[in-house]
Amino acid sequence: DLKSISIGDGASLGVGAFAGCTNLSDVQFLGDIVNMDAAVFSGCNRLTSIKIPSTIQIINNRTFSDCTSLARIDIPDNVTRICGSAFSGCNKLATVNAGKNIERIDEYAFSGCTELKDFNLYSETIPLTSKTAFADSYQEYISLHVPVGSVDAYKAAEPWSRFKDIVAIAAKVKLNKSKAIIEKGKREVLTATVTPSTLLDKSVTWKSS
Repeated sequence: DLKSISIGDGASLGVGAFAGCTNLSDVQFLGDIVNMDAAVFSGCNRLTSIKIPSTIQIINNRTFSDCTSLARIDIPDNVTRICGSAFSGCNKLATVNAGKNIERIDEYAFSGCTELKDFNLYSETIPLTSKTAFADSYQEYISLHVPVGSVDAYKAAEPWSRFKDIVAIAAKVKLNKSKAIIEKGKREVLTATVTPSTLLDKSVTWKSS
């Protein structure tokens, strides 16, 4: 009957910690998480979204397998490896945003993700990827989005070449602040970060209404 959990700073989640909690729909991380072992949220089939902590470096085996309501996943830049069957059976997963430091994607990592439509991979270097990473996920209907300058390399590599199309990730601009209260006569400095890093022209035009 567990429906929501809040996990404190510095926690380490053991194997299968919340596996099979079929009513769990809300997970909040209140700080940095040291580690998430295998199958931590496996079978949590009412979990529609989750924000993976930025401190996680490895998504272990079957961490989110059979989370059949998960529609989107954002994999932080710190993650370097997605282990076997990490998201297998997530048959409602439509969008994956994978960080720029992914080095390895293991067997069946995204197998059975039959609703997957967009896979955004920000790594300029092609990860070492198992040929079965996208087994039974209708790869021929999925669009792969990769950094500018890496498109041809992905088109020539297995299993990436099996995607429906491989296109460059559109440029994005992110500000260091989304809100600011500025007193009269004071200044506020805004910093714009342009991605992907391979763009030849990173210039930004500023204007105010």
